[in-house]
Amino acid sequence: MFTRDLLGYITYLGYAGKTLIREFSIPGLVILTAGVVSAAISRFKHFWLLIFIFFSNILLLAFYGSFHDLQLAFRYFIPSYAAALIIGSYGIYELAQKPKLSKVKFFIIPAALLLILPFMLVKNYHENDRSSNFLAVNYSRDLLTGMPEKANLFSNGDNQIFPITYEKFVLNRYKGITIFDSVNTIFRDIDNLRVKTGSNKVVTNILTAFEQKMTDIYSTTKLGAPVLYESLNGLSYRITPDFSYSSNIPWKMMPLKNILYDITVYQEFEGREVAGIYWYRLAEKYLSENNEELFNYTAGRALDIAYDAVPVIGNLAIIITTPPLTNFPLAETLVKKALKLQPYNTELMSNLGSIYGNQGKYREAAEMFEQVIKRDPNNLNAVMYLNKAKEQMMQSSMKQAMESARDAFFNDGMKMIKDNKYKEALPYFENDLEKNPSLARSNFHIGLIYSITGEYNKAIPQFEQALKKEPENYNTLNNLALTYVRLSQTAKAKEYFNKSLKIKPDQERVIKMLQDLK
Repeated sequence: MFTRDLLGYITYLGYAGKTLIREFSIPGLVILTAGVVSAAISRFKHFWLLIFIFFSNILLLAFYGSFHDLQLAFRYFIPSYAAALIIGSYGIYELAQKPKLSKVKFFIIPAALLLILPFMLVKNYHENDRSSNFLAVNYSRDLLTGMPEKANLFSNGDNQIFPITYEKFVLNRYKGITIFDSVNTIFRDIDNLRVKTGSNKVVTNILTAFEQKMTDIYSTTKLGAPVLYESLNGLSYRITPDFSYSSNIPWKMMPLKNILYDITVYQEFEGREVAGIYWYRLAEKYLSENNEELFNYTAGRALDIAYDAVPVIGNLAIIITTPPLTNFPLAETLVKKALKLQPYNTELMSNLGSIYGNQGKYREAAEMFEQVIKRDPNNLNAVMYLNKAKEQMMQSSMKQAMESARDAFFNDGMKMIKDNKYKEALPYFENDLEKNPSLARSNFHIGLIYSITGEYNKAIPQFEQALKKEPENYNTLNNLALTYVRLSQTAKAKEYFNKSLKIKPDQERVIKMLQDLK
């Protein structure tokens, strides 16, 4: 029955406060205030019944629903600001029934209400201006445009399925396109694949579709699966077992009303998510055309408009991990933002684990895949990636240990130099040279010590050995030149200063020393 731990319930119910602020509107407040006054006159006759019905719905969602369900509950069952005002006014009513209560205590609840109302107004008034509400009237048509007559589309989510349902069954269009919905809705063709796969996962079912010789397969979400190729096809992706080029032709057939033209205010979550989908797919289109400037603009618009839409944030994160962008730090930031909105989304967790792995953060990757397996024990991909992360973590630890052992003498020598113990540092660098004869570092530092202690004839061979191993090291060339300056061998000094400037011309100090030698 209970699907969350204690922290899960605390986080889940914490959304009530955020939603209370988001769902505030002046018309609703006016109407509700009238209702509260009426309730006060009737001495809150049905107050406790109302509270029982309201919170029983919320508790049911806490047991069985997702985080977004709670937000929808506050939006569609009883708006959260309504619940807050009713409870607050009832508190005032109860206080009024106690004549011995001090004036200070009596004004606590009204004062709290007066403080929060302006904050609600300033923060979210733009969300409640319904004068030009966004409606994606062309979304389903734009989505299906450019697909073959007998295409197979894998999709899920209300914002995808409802418009497609309207297009197919109400407007009676696109009859030949088969819809595979990962959740049982009006579209049940997925059952034919699930009989064989026993899974709801899109990638698994698409692979089975290919085994059954299905062609013209499309998806409304970016899969990010290395075993499949995804090419952009307007608002969808064409899925193939082999590489295929993206097609930007469908964009030329879209009116883009309320997206690029007749831009309106995006209020409701659903409208903003759909608008965000247009913008991030536009971003991907410009990326395929190598137009970095327009990609950055459209991707930024997607994140600004659909700032709390997980599909938009998550898909953009996947996009920027692919070449030529491969921006894993930014992708990590985006997926973490999406996980704050949906903390138990195992796909997001898996994506974050992969992003950690690509950055060499193998421990964090392993921990993330362990969380995925804890919530979805049958996730074989997570098991495979967990084992890979653990293997890489072990290899990384061994490499670090080997490097630490390899560098021990050198690091000790550097500590001695830092403490101005030059003679004492020599044996450490000599030992490092024996252990790592191919590295120039100890030759350089032995030469530096001899130069500092005035033993120039001993310093020169060390610098020369270092240059044989690293001929382009301008620091070694400069130190060798300075050693010849101290030996009054001007010609040699000029020779090495000039070699250094050829490698790095903007060395002002070296230029000045060379001029002084002339």
